[in-house]
Amino acid sequence: MDIAATEQLRSLVDHLVEQQGAHLIDLVLRGDTGRRVIEVRIDSVEGATLDQCSAVSRAVMDEIDARELVDGGYRLEVSSPGAERPLKFPWQYRKHVGRQMQVRFLLAQEEVSRTGELIGVDDEGMTLRAGRKAGETRIRFSDVKEATVKVPW
Repeated sequence: MDIAATEQLRSLVDHLVEQQGAHLIDLVLRGDTGRRVIEVRIDSVEGATLDQCSAVSRAVMDEIDARELVDGGYRLEVSSPGAERPLKFPWQYRKHVGRQMQVRFLLAQEEVSRTGELIGVDDEGMTLRAGRKAGETRIRFSDVKEATVKVPW
């Protein structure tokens, strides 16, 4: 697919995902003509449900086929991003308050990493409690390089 077709597909998928009450987190195209894989990752404030993933999958397939956006065969995979995936948008942090996070961010123009409990989120950033010695760290979203939820298993 060329860049224009890819952007058209991204815009279409974004619209269809929003219709299901979710957000498009990522769209990845892999493979060659006839063996294309389209990976769609969605999320919502409450967490993407199986019903949302199924509805998005049906809607995206119907539109791809109706508009003939993909040459040849393709496989469509729609899922939530999974706990190990980095958070991309500030709204995603709110549902993880109380959980352990690993955050890489800029502090005084130096990249640092902290692991700790996410104890607060607002429109500008988050507060991470990294233990008694390190205390609380305020991190602006604009300084975050990568943040992931630490899975407890």
